Amino acid sequence: MKKEIRRLTSQDAKIYEELLRKSFGHAEGFMVRQSGFLWSPAESYYMTLGIFHDGLLVSTMRTEWVLSQKELEFKLGGSYVSSDCTFPAMYLTKAGTLPGIKTQGLNSILRLISLQLAVAWNIRFIYGSMVENSPRVFTMEKMGYEFKRLNKKWNGDFISERYPLAACLDLNLKKDQAMHYLDSKVGHSFKEYVLNFIIEDLKMSLVDTIRWPWSA
Repeated sequence: MKKEIRRLTSQDAKIYEELLRKSFGHAEGFMVRQSGFLWSPAESYYMTLGIFHDGLLVSTMRTEWVLSQKELEFKLGGSYVSSDCTFPAMYLTKAGTLPGIKTQGLNSILRLISLQLAVAWNIRFIYGSMVENSPRVFTMEKMGYEFKRLNKKWNGDFISERYPLAACLDLNLKKDQAMHYLDSKVGHSFKEYVLNFIIEDLKMSLVDTIRWPWSA
């Protein structure tokens, strides 16, 4: 089987949307509006990575950079107070895997790549959000993430039945733990994949002329 990881483009929009529909259709604790499945300017602007098996897109994750507290709270969907927040930070979102192969660690492989990107970009904090009792909380705890319960449920592209959690990984304190855990879990299988990019060649785009919702 040919195994490849590459950055997705707008030409992949159809297969990307199909994957998210299949993946999120089996999610517990939240629902997705139609807009949540669609390829958008954000997918092109940020690092939207995809894992392919024999040309079939089987897993994806979007790696975003965060430049301010206002932007972070918009993405998390609620107030987040920390005395030592530094920016730019990283935010991982829109992670989806085909239902039949969710136990193969593909999400962890994409997390490993994002962790390598964070180190290359000299980023200290990696954030994410998920609903309470999400299956991925266990893996993230093992990596060293800390969690805070947000005070309101999602009501945008994602509609949550449970309260969401904000997850934070401090690389100054937990980088070695996170690397060791992911390497022990997926390090061997990760070597089976061909990356069509070099980590150090992927750069943050700091264009400040785009009017995001948090820019107002």
